[in-house]
Amino acid sequence: MSDQKSEAKFTDCLALYKLRGSFSVRSVTAILKDCRGFKAVKKITIYVNNNQTLDLNEMKGNWNLWHKVAEISVDITAGS
Repeated sequence: MSDQKSEAKFTDCLALYKLRGSFSVRSVTAILKDCRGFKAVKKITIYVNNNQTLDLNEMKGNWNLWHKVAEISVDITAGS
């Protein structure tokens, strides 16, 4: 995915990625061992927005622009 990203923003509980175009996403893989405090992760929620004209800083705090597409419960014992 790194070659498809045009911009990325991170906070302690959020990762936003702006892609270079429109895509059909069939699956998402999250590697939680790379995150600090990964045992505190209980769920992952995925939101999408297909507006290419807005900057991520404008979209970051405006949840009316986003559409929730998935919510996944995290089983922290699965990787042990």
